[in-house]
Amino acid sequence: MGPDISITITASQVAWYGAIVGTLGLGLQALNAYRDRRRHLVSRSLTQDTSWLASCGAVLVLGLAFG
Repeated sequence: MGPDISITITASQVAWYGAIVGTLGLGLQALNAYRDRRRHLVSRSLTQDTSWLASCGAVLVLGLAFG
């Protein structure tokens, strides 16, 4: 028979892997946002649309009442 092979993965290794992958993903997203910044210009004034504010207030009140 062949040699016994054992692979051990610790929580620390998983955490490092997640941190590295997350950092690379964040960097790629930041690079994409930087490259596309001219296509995604957003301007908004307080007088344009404030209906979202009423919706947020209603959600907050309902959440406090039933939460």
